[in-house]
Amino acid sequence: MQKTPAKDAQHAEFLAYMSHELRTPLTAILGFTQVIKMAKDAPELGLKPEEYIDHIDVSAQQLMKVIEAMLGYLEAVCEIEAARQTQDESAHLKTEKRLPT
Repeated sequence: MQKTPAKDAQHAEFLAYMSHELRTPLTAILGFTQVIKMAKDAPELGLKPEEYIDHIDVSAQQLMKVIEAMLGYLEAVCEIEAARQTQDESAHLKTEKRLPT
């Protein structure tokens, strides 16, 4: 398979999108976790950790969905590549049978 500028641009766009989709919920999880730690270490701030649990849960579920979608996509790509390789090998064998020995 030959690389083209269009493929490179698609690859870069995909990586940027996935980076955003993974980092956004992870940043929320880490941020709310830090707030809960601050609440534990500095009760005088009046922070209520229980208010942040739902935010962490939603972000973790969103992150899980993105990861599952990525893994599903990669599995499909692997299946397509395996099928393509099988076709290429089959075509190569047919070509070899036609060649005089």
